[in-house]
Amino acid sequence: MTRSVKTALRRLGRKTPVYEQTTTGEDEFGQATETWQQTDTVFVARSYQNRNTTLNSSSGELNRDRPVFFFYPDDHPPSGARVKYEDNWYELDSPTPHDTHAVAVGQIVTEEFPP
Repeated sequence: MTRSVKTALRRLGRKTPVYEQTTTGEDEFGQATETWQQTDTVFVARSYQNRNTTLNSSSGELNRDRPVFFFYPDDHPPSGARVKYEDNWYELDSPTPHDTHAVAVGQIVTEEFPP
């Protein structure tokens, strides 16, 4: 990893908990019950691409204000994991690994979390 990426992550990033959905058993109907459990703590930095831009659709303009999260290349959460950044929780899309870092787009979680 290049020194500049490590330095940027250290300066701009922070430690954050990672939660993943895990199967904890079965309900009375034999269906799997799932809960969110903290599985790790990672170092992450947040940025925005195309901030405050919009997409046109049949229902009107859609806001594209979704943050991009940067991780160390060997320490990134899997797709669907949730991370806390400042006072908000974000669910991550599939991370894209690069030589110097990994990147994942986040969607803010609107439900009460963690349960």
